[in-house]
Amino acid sequence: MTDFLLSDEHSRRHCIQEIYLAQDGAIVKIKHPNQRSNQANALMWCLLNQLAKKPWHGRRMTADDYKNLITAGLKGQDSVPNANGDGFVTLGAQTREMSDKEISEVIEMCHLVAGKIGVRFLERGEKVGR
Repeated sequence: MTDFLLSDEHSRRHCIQEIYLAQDGAIVKIKHPNQRSNQANALMWCLLNQLAKKPWHGRRMTADDYKNLITAGLKGQDSVPNANGDGFVTLGAQTREMSDKEISEVIEMCHLVAGKIGVRFLERGEKVGR
């Protein structure tokens, strides 16, 4: 995989040249500077996975469930009937589209939720059961 930092005309031309030379089926992704970092993403998922070990109002939740709960709380909830018409689906914000600033809000909300359900997040290097 080749990464290009687009910083000037030369770097842009080099990137375009590589795209033209790429084989069919190659995938090109552009990550904008305001998108979340891998470090912020890793921290968010670490916290969400720790939250998933505790129920929310008596219901077992996955890390994805907690992510949906938290983003709906931050971005506003929008629900629509499900395809069977016997329940609802909450449409939340996509974290992959969020900036580091927005992810930091998700992380802050993870801490707030953790306090509500009695989760103490592990510190860096801390082992489970210590």
